[in-house]
Amino acid sequence: MKQIINKLAILFLGLVSFCACSDDDEEQNARLSVVDFYPSIVMEGINLTVVGTDIESVKEVIFPGGVTATDITVKDEYSFEVTVPAGVSEEAAPLIVKGEGEEASSRQTIRCAKPVFNSFLFTDKKGAAINTKMSILGKDLLFVDAVAFMVNGEKRVVENKYLLRKSNDDIKFMIPADFKMGDVASLQLIFKNGETMDLDEKIDIVIPWQNPFALCDPITDETFMITDFEHEDPANGVSDIKASGFVAVHEEQSEDDFFWSNTYIYTAEDTGSGDLFICHVHGNRPDGDLKMNEYEIKLDVRIDEGTFGASLWAGHVDLGWTWCWIGNFFPESTDGKWITVKRKIKDLGIGGDFDTGHPMGQWALSGLIGPSLPAGVSFDNFRMDPLPED
Repeated sequence: MKQIINKLAILFLGLVSFCACSDDDEEQNARLSVVDFYPSIVMEGINLTVVGTDIESVKEVIFPGGVTATDITVKDEYSFEVTVPAGVSEEAAPLIVKGEGEEASSRQTIRCAKPVFNSFLFTDKKGAAINTKMSILGKDLLFVDAVAFMVNGEKRVVENKYLLRKSNDDIKFMIPADFKMGDVASLQLIFKNGETMDLDEKIDIVIPWQNPFALCDPITDETFMITDFEHEDPANGVSDIKASGFVAVHEEQSEDDFFWSNTYIYTAEDTGSGDLFICHVHGNRPDGDLKMNEYEIKLDVRIDEGTFGASLWAGHVDLGWTWCWIGNFFPESTDGKWITVKRKIKDLGIGGDFDTGHPMGQWALSGLIGPSLPAGVSFDNFRMDPLPED
């Protein structure tokens, strides 16, 4: 844009020079003038570019409201930059430049921006859903450099390079993903000169349903679920022994006619040692006895960010009254996401059928036994799956 204006200015000067036919005309061409400037709406501290003639003689620029600026930087023989001072009027008026014994006034007008917020516009019908686009509509938004979300005293900034569209009346961007369900955000505009503007309307952050177990191995019709820690026990096991420090956590998400819920266990504090969790296993497993060395044992695990020491745990797994050493079963971190840890049962040195029998009845016990676990570890879906085909 600057190059186009400069070229137009040069063309203008060339035409004037071409039409001149006397020394007097050449002197007239050299007189101070303002051909153009940009932007035409300004804020304090913003650089204004002025294009004209005899610009090297400019000593002072007068803005609407009578405020002056002398911080002038000559860019080339046809243009200079000046830093906009404080106090420029919001009423539009011509720009005046003063040189040595003369002054010139622009044909176009200039004024100070008066940013106004009108409304939000969301592309998702549910509103301010994470990872969807939204717009801030208003006036004089040209100098918005970033948008900040404030939630519970924390600020998340959408920087200028991530603004998808920026005009004088529309700022479009993507709503950040790192929010929690129930978050309510206040928004703030951050301008190029460092000024800020708090918007007087809050938004409820919408979290579309996302499967928290997306990184885990899927549960299929061939899965033998030992326990999924649900209260209603829809699976094969009932978790009835947990080490001290474990709590049950129930989560729900609903969206339109969709409902999802889940229960898992979580170490709210460092656990006791011994039985981490033990469950009774029903005999109603699919397709009769399971040949254990054709299966692998799996457990969905989530380790909170900042939790240390989970990888040091080493213990036993109990599979239907069969104990075996499983060793170090957990990573040090899962980056706060659910993942599946697994071990081939044949590598644990045991085989035969999965025994659900018991001398005193039809129950068997399964679970993990070992030392203490640190706070911040979650377990779900303790199960067996057929070994993948080679």
